[in-house]
Amino acid sequence: MFALTLSGARTQLSNFANILRILPRRGDAREEGKEIVNSFVIHRKIRMSDADIYGNVHNLSIIRYAEDLAVEFATAQRDETGVQTYWGTAQVQATFSLPLPWTLGEVETRLVVEKLGRASITVRTDIVSAHGQHATVGARYIRFDSTGSRAAMTPQEREWYQRYLVDETVQEEVDVML
Repeated sequence: MFALTLSGARTQLSNFANILRILPRRGDAREEGKEIVNSFVIHRKIRMSDADIYGNVHNLSIIRYAEDLAVEFATAQRDETGVQTYWGTAQVQATFSLPLPWTLGEVETRLVVEKLGRASITVRTDIVSAHGQHATVGARYIRFDSTGSRAAMTPQEREWYQRYLVDETVQEEVDVML
């Protein structure tokens, strides 16, 4: 197992729906610790070009899967609340635990919100298949308005993102297990 940390400048999120197999299932619940946590889930096809020379999905492709899911998450928020947001990447950290063979055809990506700030959001994406959990990608995004200035979340946004917020007591239990 190893970890990779990336930091980047702000970028406007765009829609990557053309590479996703199905629309996200909102409100899927899964158990984590003692609480039920809603996760934002998308199944996506694995492309042959995602593979490395050993037949596994390259680690940077896995990070891209998590980024694509974050884009779909922000897009779903916009579609439901009508609030257009722009997010810039502040930090990305990935832990890879199991090789992901490209021959699987598809992989499940699950996103939960770990922390909501005034103008930022921290998310965790798990990359899983029938073989188990392959990676966990954590990211922190900063919110901007249409002019490129940092801006606080609206109440409608915050309420929407809170559906996927991990309970702090559950998060502490998860941190202890790691």
